[in-house]
Amino acid sequence: MQVGDFSHIEWEVGIPHRPGAVQHKRLVNRTPPVDGEETFDGLEVVASRCLADKTTPRHRHNFDQIRIGLGGLWDEGISKQHKLVQRTIMYVPAGTWYGPHSSHCPVDGEQTFLAVFQFDGECMGGYIDFARVDAASQDLRKSGTFKGGFFYPNEPGEKRAQDAFEAAWEHATRKKIVYPPSFVDAPIYMHVDALPWAESELPGVGQKLLGAWGNHGLRLGMSLLAAGATHKCGSAAQSHVTFVLSGDALLEGKPLGRYSAVLLEAGETATFSGTGDGTEFIEIALPNFDRARRDGHHGSAVSRALTTV
Repeated sequence: MQVGDFSHIEWEVGIPHRPGAVQHKRLVNRTPPVDGEETFDGLEVVASRCLADKTTPRHRHNFDQIRIGLGGLWDEGISKQHKLVQRTIMYVPAGTWYGPHSSHCPVDGEQTFLAVFQFDGECMGGYIDFARVDAASQDLRKSGTFKGGFFYPNEPGEKRAQDAFEAAWEHATRKKIVYPPSFVDAPIYMHVDALPWAESELPGVGQKLLGAWGNHGLRLGMSLLAAGATHKCGSAAQSHVTFVLSGDALLEGKPLGRYSAVLLEAGETATFSGTGDGTEFIEIALPNFDRARRDGHHGSAVSRALTTV
């Protein structure tokens, strides 16, 4: 079990390959080995805040993302519906184009503030964490320039602009990135308060199922615990991340503050309790790739297509 208590983690500068003043609190992560066989179990959960207006070009990734709006405005610019605000969740499957987006700071005096979950999805593309991306970006500055969310190599003749993250990923892994075909046309936005709470079998516990996607068990839900109510998370088959969205909680009887995250690996369980006027949790059941690994094909043609650069 990993516990990332928001109040006990310092802010740090992140994502130097993109423009804008952004800080992160790295709550929990699971880092695949740098060398050797990929495990396709990469995961990172961060709290992120924007200290000044920031823009990012239209792009896509080879991993899944879930973003939770905690404050301010994260504007994708496609339509008035494509805005991440407080208590809105965005799911972006691997291969899905999104953006260009902008983060405005301040909005009525409020910073753009998000929780960001990034992990290997259906394509098992090989997620690498912020630390490896940042290190690769720093190394790439020896041979090129990052500008406007793109990387421009210092090569004679015509310069080929490349998406900044893509350039960093390829430099870090020494592989050619492969994107899966997306099964949705745009990011999925969920307004969590529009879905009513359903009663559970446990006293004082409300639940919402926000969505389930793909063939490997990805599931997104919420729980609401009244003061003193308890809820056990975790399962034998899948890893889970529990994020404290509002209120304060108790984890195995010990205080756990708002915006904290807990990673439970498959086979681990933990008991959460509500305090005060109630506590809300976001719960993510992460994909389980055990069958794909046993079958020896890593679950998709995209993963098999990864080749050395």
